[in-house]
Amino acid sequence: MVMEENQSEKSATGLTGKKVVIISTVVLILLIATTIFVVNFISTKAEKELLAIVNSELAPNAVVDIGNFKLGLFPLRVSLDDVKLIHTAPFEEQTPQKPLHMIRAFELKHAELRGLNLFNMIFSDKWDIGSLTLDGIDLDLVRSSDRRLTDSTPVTEPLHVAISEITITNSRVYIFHDRSGSAPTYSTNNLYLWINNFEVQDPEKPLYTYFENFRIEADSFNHLTEDGFYEVSIEGLRADSKEKTLYLSKVSNTPLLTPFQIASEVGFERDVYKIDGGPHLFTGFDIKSWMKSGDIHIGYAELNGLSLEIERDKTLEIEPRENRPLLNRQFKDLPFSFHADSIAWKSGLLSYTEMFHEEDRIGAILFTDIDLILTPVQNRSELDAIIVQANARFMEASNLVAEFEFYPSEMGNHSVTASLSEMEFMELNSTLENLALVRVIDGNLKSLLLSFQADDNRATGEMTLIYENLELRFLDDEMAQGNISRIKSFIAKTFAIHSSNNDEELRLGMVDYEREKDRSMFNFWWRSIETGLMDTVKR
Repeated sequence: MVMEENQSEKSATGLTGKKVVIISTVVLILLIATTIFVVNFISTKAEKELLAIVNSELAPNAVVDIGNFKLGLFPLRVSLDDVKLIHTAPFEEQTPQKPLHMIRAFELKHAELRGLNLFNMIFSDKWDIGSLTLDGIDLDLVRSSDRRLTDSTPVTEPLHVAISEITITNSRVYIFHDRSGSAPTYSTNNLYLWINNFEVQDPEKPLYTYFENFRIEADSFNHLTEDGFYEVSIEGLRADSKEKTLYLSKVSNTPLLTPFQIASEVGFERDVYKIDGGPHLFTGFDIKSWMKSGDIHIGYAELNGLSLEIERDKTLEIEPRENRPLLNRQFKDLPFSFHADSIAWKSGLLSYTEMFHEEDRIGAILFTDIDLILTPVQNRSELDAIIVQANARFMEASNLVAEFEFYPSEMGNHSVTASLSEMEFMELNSTLENLALVRVIDGNLKSLLLSFQADDNRATGEMTLIYENLELRFLDDEMAQGNISRIKSFIAKTFAIHSSNNDEELRLGMVDYEREKDRSMFNFWWRSIETGLMDTVKR
């Protein structure tokens, strides 16, 4: 009886199980089709709106082309592929009026926004976005002389955007000096950038307020100086604001012209600097604090294999100069504070070379195998000394041990203590013959002890130079003719010398020199040491 009633109910409604499945399937297909239609409609409309906004800023010089634009619902996301900037007029002939007009070339392989909150985007003034991924950016920019180009569309009600995570991969950026430039003044390759908790509420606020932490990596960063004299390169850059670390696989500053060519360009003698070495590690480096205040605070810095080579061609005249503060005074006067608990320079090289282009003469002073540590390094307290302890090989012939104390004071107060181990004086001939026109025939250095205190006015101290069998020969007058005015070394001057100075009849050399304030700190040191040498060896 019950079965008959159920069958009569099914017959009355006509809803058999088979029909329910068919109806459900049809409804689902209609829903999917409707959803696809709506998504495609919204996607097409969103693409048009996006292009309209961007192209209005690029007009009338360029437009953007998007190869593929997709809007997905589960989860809600937007993706773009093969985005390109197309100029409607030759770039070098355009007159820039807006910031986007400074873009010389732009390509983007893929971009994707995920975790979009549709409700907030419609009903809230804040957009919360889960992640933004940008892959394969190729960007060429031209530097602008103005920080802001005034014809940009004003932002009357800036959008409040918060993105939990931004990732940029496989990208490169080139910056050119002018619109027709062929070589970039700045370039970075294979750039990776990760940003955590990015939020923009007010676009007028400084950059460091936009994010919580970031990590950046790049295969290389290069800079061509505006005068065309140098190329600065960094390889293997890695920085992490959360971990407070900075790692540089290699750093170099390469002269693109010879010292004589650079001197000829500027019309005077000019020091030319060549720097190379790595890897270099900086820990405890508060990058966000540096971005906020400009002050640099580092826990520990380690410079490995760093070489500093200074070259000067003496053919031209010395440039007229005003007073030059000592280096520690210049350090004090920096517009930002600097503090490092310690800085270590390991396996380093330092050289100073003078050359005479027209006379084909060259001489160098060389320090190798440098191991040096500075503790602590700061430029705000005049009472706290920067202690420098160093070991090195001098001219690859003698061991140098030195200690310096620098005070970041108005007078540039500092002290120097140094010693040299035994060496043959003839090891110096390659330098003395070319710079001082003198040759060592014989002689041995047994030891040298040096100590002096100095400030912006004077250096005073003493030297103990123990040597034996010193014999010199001055080069002939024809070779020296016309060069004597440029000879800097005391030893090129004709005078009688003591052939020996030993423990039995020890002569103590007094260091006493009044500084020439238009000369460098290193010239000041050399002239001070010269007085001690003269006092010891001259009869």
